Amino acid sequence: MRTAVENLQVSHLVHFTRLENLEGIMRQGIRTRYDLDNSGTGYIYNDDLRLDGYPNAASISVSYPNYKMFYSYRCADHNVPWVVLRLRPDILWEKNCAFCWENAASTNVTCIPIENRRGREAFLDLFVNKSGYPTRETTLIPRSYPTHPQAEVLVFGTIEPAYITRVDLPTRFNPNSVFSSINRHCEFWYDDDLFWPRLDHRHWPANSFQL
Repeated sequence: MRTAVENLQVSHLVHFTRLENLEGIMRQGIRTRYDLDNSGTGYIYNDDLRLDGYPNAASISVSYPNYKMFYSYRCADHNVPWVVLRLRPDILWEKNCAFCWENAASTNVTCIPIENRRGREAFLDLFVNKSGYPTRETTLIPRSYPTHPQAEVLVFGTIEPAYITRVDLPTRFNPNSVFSSINRHCEFWYDDDLFWPRLDHRHWPANSFQL
């Protein structure tokens, strides 16, 4: 797995979350919905339905956020600040992961048994052309990007804070006292790059986006 990740030049994974969750994540890591619900820990969740069927897994993306989902969440309340966490790719071989070449809740993915979504070949399947979808030769995306912009990795169990290498915040964000209580074991950047649609967004439907 590690060799496959390196050959594809995948340097980081990403996970977006509300700013309100950041302090807890920096202390305890990215915990699954199942774990948080059973521990009684307060948090703000994004997906109240979890149609992927795996509340015991955290959802992350390879190289670039699922911008369509990210955009829809931000549009729901423009006053809610968001951050994007950059994570070490080591998660892919050190954690129990399942790979979803499209949105994890899509019928194209849920029809695949979870055991068939694990391992090196399932990971590599994120980077091949799929019938009926724009090809990599058309979109000209980097080799480190999954073919489908909504591809996901389900990580079963907690992703510890040590895997977080950087926190990206939009440049318009106004820092406040919340950061005084956050353990900054990683870099904090004011960078809009991961808040925009992926560079190939014009090849996919529903292309009206804004920061």
